[in-house]
Amino acid sequence: MSQSIITLAFEQYKAGQEATATAVELNEFVLANIPNQDPSLPIDRAEGLPAAEFIVHVADTSQEGFVNPNAVVYSLIMDTTIGDFEFNWIGLRNKESGVIAAISHIPTVSKFKTIAGVQNGNAVTRSIMMSYFGAQALTNINVDASTWQIDFTARLFGMDERVRLANVDHYGHAAFLNDGFEVQKTDSDYSAKFGTGYLGGLRCHSLNTITIADVVPNSSIYFDASYQGQLTSQWQSVFSLTCSKTELTDYIDAHKVQHYVTKIAEIDDDGNVIDTRFIGGTAEFERADNAATDADIDSESKEKKHVKLPQFWRALLKFVRKDNAATNDDIDNQSLEQKHILLPQLWRGIETFVLNKLWLPLAELIYPVGCPIPYPATEAPPKFIAYIGQSFDKTVFTKLAERFPSGVMPDMRKAYIRGLGEGEDVLSFKSQSVQPLGFDSDEHEHDYNMAGGYIAFAGSYKSAFTSNSKQKTSKVKVTGRITGTGDETNPNSLRWLYITRAA
Repeated sequence: MSQSIITLAFEQYKAGQEATATAVELNEFVLANIPNQDPSLPIDRAEGLPAAEFIVHVADTSQEGFVNPNAVVYSLIMDTTIGDFEFNWIGLRNKESGVIAAISHIPTVSKFKTIAGVQNGNAVTRSIMMSYFGAQALTNINVDASTWQIDFTARLFGMDERVRLANVDHYGHAAFLNDGFEVQKTDSDYSAKFGTGYLGGLRCHSLNTITIADVVPNSSIYFDASYQGQLTSQWQSVFSLTCSKTELTDYIDAHKVQHYVTKIAEIDDDGNVIDTRFIGGTAEFERADNAATDADIDSESKEKKHVKLPQFWRALLKFVRKDNAATNDDIDNQSLEQKHILLPQLWRGIETFVLNKLWLPLAELIYPVGCPIPYPATEAPPKFIAYIGQSFDKTVFTKLAERFPSGVMPDMRKAYIRGLGEGEDVLSFKSQSVQPLGFDSDEHEHDYNMAGGYIAFAGSYKSAFTSNSKQKTSKVKVTGRITGTGDETNPNSLRWLYITRAA
């Protein structure tokens, strides 16, 4: 990866040229080979010309052109008569003042000249684009830049990196499709199956089984992938499989190539293979393979397959993934975590969804928490609570606490529900009894207004009265006293346990 900057010295030089209405002129390239320079590190904008011992070539600018009004490009063309040297530092300057305007740190480039009968030289072109406001006008460059002057290397590498990072977002550091690169043992030989995997965002695909050499017990098999190619060639993923007893991790090799590493299998003491590959991508993405069919859903299949979004309404669930799967507790607790539901949990999820998301909110509208429900059992069912005068946890049953702030359920075991009268408090208790009636055994007199007929009392005494047209008053003696009869003072009733939803 190369780095380029416009120097602070150039900003001062440009300001001076603008002040005197003088054109900005950058007419010389300087090439140098700096020991131990890392081209991936940022460049200090105060950096200047390297020491003379590191400078390998100085030459006039070969061509200049403008890309747009705010960008101009300068090129150095070195034919096969120039060489031999290596360089990793490029500077563009005004040779009259010595001001360095732009600096690039690049991977080391070798430049050879042609020597008859000994070697063929190479032609090398290097360009630096300067981008700043009014660049074309300040430099008086009126020639369009040629396509060969514009270095697309950075952009091409940027495109490759964008694709790689997109794959990392999808598949994570390492993921394998189905049985791709699965390690298998045949007799005493080990190999990896053909297939596809993603490592470090690099797509690795093999059409053939790969033999793994030097596998020993109590070790691990590592998958190593890198992206390699030449400037003018097609780049591709390069991968290998290695057995190691020590842990291997990502690294940069001697040629400055980034390698990504992951463990795909473990070999136990008996030489058996334990698969450690990660199958599939990250939880935010759906897998296309191993998808459930409508028949799987309709038959309540227990297979660990994925449900696609077009099947969402059919299954009444979100699409599912094998990894990062929700647990039964996640479903029962209505977890808000972005997890996926496996088919074995689908039917439990439907019940939970219908109960918690559809029925309970509707029930709250129709019959709010706190309304008593007669229930034909001695104990309340799950998710309900009885009216038997017991205490409840107000922090758990918050809706009940709104109705019963004391945290105590009313006792409905020997009480009737009665309408709220004017001036009465909600849940106020009013005791009431039925007065006893009957006859005692002493004698006393009663006054009666009678129009005629008979009157009978409990006991053996009966008196008859007759009348033609007017009411008569008579006094009679009655033996007996009004008393209660039976063992209950309330009317006939059927016993129910009063309950309400516990919420």
